[in-house]
Amino acid sequence: MDETNYRDSLIEINSSHITFFNFGLLGGSKTVRLWDIDKIDILKPDIWNGKYRFHGSGDFRTWFPADYARFKRNAIFIVHLKGKRLRIGFTVKNTKEVIKLLKNKKLVGKDLERTAFKKDLDTKTTEKYIKILYIGAILIFGVIIPVIILLIFL
Repeated sequence: MDETNYRDSLIEINSSHITFFNFGLLGGSKTVRLWDIDKIDILKPDIWNGKYRFHGSGDFRTWFPADYARFKRNAIFIVHLKGKRLRIGFTVKNTKEVIKLLKNKKLVGKDLERTAFKKDLDTKTTEKYIKILYIGAILIFGVIIPVIILLIFL
C-alpha cells in the first residue's frame, strides 16, 4: 500500500499516483499514475483557466472534477498527460503543501512565481487595448453618429 502524502476532499496524492474525487458526471474518482504525467502547470486562477468552472470542461480538452468552491482557491493545477490530448484541471484546499509536494516529485511545469510577471504584462496590455476601444466607442457614438444624424435630418 502506498503512503498518502496529501489528502483532502478533492484529491489524494501518494508515492505512485494522484486520485481525483468527484471526477465523473455522476461522481466517482479517477486515478492517474505519476509516471503517466508529463507535467503539472500551476496557474493563477482567472476566467480563462477555470476559476468559475464548477465541473466539466469549457474547451473540450481540460476536464475539471467537481469543486463548487473553486472560485475561492488561489491556484489552478493543470495536469498534462504523456501522449494524450486530454488534460485534468484541479484545485486543492492546501495549495502551498501541494506545490511543495509536486516540486519535490519534479512534476511542476509552469508555476505561479514564473508566470506572475507575464500575467502582469498581459494585464497591462489588456488595459491599454480596453482604453483604446473605449476611446473608439466614444468617438463613434459621441461624434460620428450624431454628425451623420444631423446630416440626414438637415
